[in-house]
Amino acid sequence: RADGWRVEFLGVDTPIDTAIAFADRIGATMLCISATRSESVDVLRIALAPHGPRPTAALVIGGAAIDPETARELRAIYADGRLDLAVARLRKLATA
Repeated sequence: RADGWRVEFLGVDTPIDTAIAFADRIGATMLCISATRSESVDVLRIALAPHGPRPTAALVIGGAAIDPETARELRAIYADGRLDLAVARLRKLATA
C-alpha cells in the first residue's frame, strides 16, 4: 500500500479457485499466496494441477512452506523468504 498498490486481503481460509476468480474479476496484476504449512502446499498442488484454474495475473507464492523448487513446480514466481528480497521482487513485477 505504501507503494500505491491496491491490496485486497482475502483471508487464510479462502479457497484457491475463489482467490483466482476474484483476482481475474478485478484485473489484478499479481495474486500472492502464502503457505506456512506443508498441508497448504498440498492444497495448492491439487488446486493448481495442470488442468486446474490459473490466474491471468502473475501467481506469486511464498511463506515458510515454499521454496524455489516448489514455486517452479507450481508454475509460480517465488517470493523469497527474506522480506526485503520479496518486496524488491514484487516491486519489479509491478513495474514490468
